Amino acid sequence: LKFAETQSGDLSPAFDNIAVRRLTIPTDVVMVYGEPFKVIVDGMSPGYGEHDGYVAGESYELSVPSGAHEISDGTRATCVGWKLVKILADGTREDWRSGSGNTVPDYRHPGCYVELTWTWTFEHRVTATAATGGSVSPTEQWVEEGGMSEPITAKVEADFMSFYRWSGDSESRENPLVIPSVTAPMSFTALFGRSICVSTNGSDEAAGTEQAPYRTPEKAIESAIEGSTVTIGEGTYKLTKELFVTNAVRVVGAGRD
Repeated sequence: LKFAETQSGDLSPAFDNIAVRRLTIPTDVVMVYGEPFKVIVDGMSPGYGEHDGYVAGESYELSVPSGAHEISDGTRATCVGWKLVKILADGTREDWRSGSGNTVPDYRHPGCYVELTWTWTFEHRVTATAATGGSVSPTEQWVEEGGMSEPITAKVEADFMSFYRWSGDSESRENPLVIPSVTAPMSFTALFGRSICVSTNGSDEAAGTEQAPYRTPEKAIESAIEGSTVTIGEGTYKLTKELFVTNAVRVVGAGRD
């Protein structure tokens, strides 16, 4: 608070280095705050800080622009309420009025120091994209601070592909993907791998699909990209060389995990 100061009283010789002052609280001031902190947007009336010149009984506009305001990349704020507190001449704080929204209706200055606090809520943007072989939905959503995201679903769009995992701000194999508590902007990419099949009656000249499987595990491993699943059918396979899986390929027996 900004107080006017007036000196009064004689100083005792024992306290000649101490100034005795009486504080006078101004009556024409509105002090503007924000909670949980100040969100600065164009068009506030008045802006943050202390403003004087308010006349008792006169009407004034106290408002901030409506809607969501992007305050940083991927984060936006919305004013959802307000609170007025009177500071009386003796320094007593008195809760006066409060409400929802971005405007104080019918404000008439009460002839005392007034504190106005705007209440803000925050949302963060969550985006999702798909790598080759699929799609995602939704691709964008805004989530309230600390809230849970809507499920993000990855869908296979290409033949002989399968969902592999999510990469980005959280790595997961869950599909749909749900973020239980969003506290910052987030982005994700759905990765897809090939579905490759091997059978004793297949051919390494085939496509490696369920309908046209490869004949050898070697061919399947060589053809696999990151995230692929190689399913080896029942039977006996003679390996001509040692196999190394180096690019996050999943190898399973038919009917098994």
